[in-house]
Amino acid sequence: MYNPIYHIKLEREHDTLDLILKCTHPRWKKWKTLNEATVINFLSTHTNIPCPKLYAYDNVGRFGFEYILMSYVPGIPLSQVYNNLTFEQRKPYLLQIAKYFVEMQSIKFTSPYQSFRRHEDSSGW
Repeated sequence: MYNPIYHIKLEREHDTLDLILKCTHPRWKKWKTLNEATVINFLSTHTNIPCPKLYAYDNVGRFGFEYILMSYVPGIPLSQVYNNLTFEQRKPYLLQIAKYFVEMQSIKFTSPYQSFRRHEDSSGW
């Protein structure tokens, strides 16, 4: 599926905010956007796993499409450099991925319907 992604830079006085606006293809209805926003919110609130900051999302399509507005995380995908790394160079990345996997596996839910409350932003943006 093709999902347009836009890199947005907001500038205010001496401050810049880098954002990603991810628009969901109209074929997906409600659950894909809601699921992704819920996972980002849950991981950022209940784990030490780095993830983008969630600013807003719409899973109803008020503007004709669903979207997620989140912080831009600089870097390059590991898949772009992985094949050029030696095993020794890969070790720190593999250990970090394993650490995050173990952390996700250790999450215990108190009920199958545990709620995921949204974290309110106080950054002023």
